[in-house]
Amino acid sequence: MSKKWKKERFVDFVKRQWILIWLAAVSTALVAVIGYAAYKSENNKIKRVVAPSSASDGLFTSNYLKLGDSNKKPYYSSNESSEYSFDLLIRNFNPSDPSSIYPGDITYTITAELVHFSGALYNLSTDSSALAKMENDSISIDVGLGTDVISLDHDTLSGSSSQPHTLAKISGATADEWTVTFTNTGRDSDYCVKITATPTNSMIPSISSLIYVATTPEPHSQDWSGDFSDKTKESGVDIADHYDAFNYTISGSGDKQLIFSYDPAKLIISPMFCASPSNYQGSNPAHSSWKSVVINATPSTTNINRYDFQLYKAISGASGTEYSSFDTLRGYVELEVRAIPAGNGTE
Repeated sequence: MSKKWKKERFVDFVKRQWILIWLAAVSTALVAVIGYAAYKSENNKIKRVVAPSSASDGLFTSNYLKLGDSNKKPYYSSNESSEYSFDLLIRNFNPSDPSSIYPGDITYTITAELVHFSGALYNLSTDSSALAKMENDSISIDVGLGTDVISLDHDTLSGSSSQPHTLAKISGATADEWTVTFTNTGRDSDYCVKITATPTNSMIPSISSLIYVATTPEPHSQDWSGDFSDKTKESGVDIADHYDAFNYTISGSGDKQLIFSYDPAKLIISPMFCASPSNYQGSNPAHSSWKSVVINATPSTTNINRYDFQLYKAISGASGTEYSSFDTLRGYVELEVRAIPAGNGTE
């Protein structure tokens, strides 16, 4: 049988069956496209769900910096001085549970910006008078770790660390001790620094705070407050519905009993932060079905003045108004501050 005859039979077969061949080819291509689209959609879905509620949340921490972009944290001093210097810790663990360590290395960079107490950046043109005062009074703010020092003054308004720094997993629970130094700023002045620590791993959220020197409050001043610490808006629009989990921070001073309560029909607390919440311990009868976490806070002896919780959505795939805004979310939580009952110890 000649090769020419085989070729002619093949061509004749293709001519007669071209519709079937075309349908088979199109079906194969369509299945490939659908499969790729399904994989891509599912992969994006997984990324969207995992990113906000990653186990890394709450494990890249600091004694001054927090999640969110609008935090303010004072360094208190009871005396006027020409220089105020203190440690800023960058950690790879949750300070409320040092055994909760990030499961890998964390490499990060530090940025520092000269800002007003309002949070607005200093500007060489519009803040010329204030910057001239900085020059005349030799005012500066330094943020440093060893030889890596960011120096802000009247003509250097922002800067970054000269190299990335790594918190190594092999070291266990560890912290880098940066030193922040305010020179000739005085207390309660409008010369502040915004410091941001940004991991190179985009799955780990940055932490940031505006830091300033403040006069120490009255000795018996006791104040605790709580709120969601996530970024709440983009371009002025509430973005609560962009998250699948939320971070709630309680901070303050003074020996107090803190009762954090939440509506379990709307929110679920991460077991990493509290494995066994109790029945409702607050004073609002309307919240009797809620759950509570009770903390006997004594920061004067434990040096802990911040407590972080992560809350997940209890209604999966909610598309209504349940999680439409942070104002709505605030209706699902409450914080009561009381005197510590006699006979109760620390947290």
